[in-house]
Amino acid sequence: MFTHNLHNFSGLEDRIALLHMQQKEVNTSVVSLESQIRHLREMLKYAKQYQKNKIYDDHYKSSKDPDRYFRKYESQIILFAGAEHILQENGMDLKHLNTNKLQEQLSDLISQKKITKYSICFF
Repeated sequence: MFTHNLHNFSGLEDRIALLHMQQKEVNTSVVSLESQIRHLREMLKYAKQYQKNKIYDDHYKSSKDPDRYFRKYESQIILFAGAEHILQENGMDLKHLNTNKLQEQLSDLISQKKITKYSICFF
């Protein structure tokens, strides 16, 4: 106790209470970061799906026989439309969609979570 400048039990109890409060704050921050990470992972999944299937939608719109083209590439066109809808609902700029930037943001959040998780000091 003396090595940590705690000279009595009330000082120790105060320190423990402070650590519990800090731990609760860290836990709240970690939960918030995990929520942001889940959301960003989902947006990244839809962004990749959007980019992968955009060519099918472009060809469908310019096709001479759209019904035939749709029947042939129905899954890809539907996946594109669904991804487009989700991204738009979440305020993503489809003209400037950059999966690398989203991946960097995700990596930053994961790093921030690791730092936050281990940031509490015990004495």
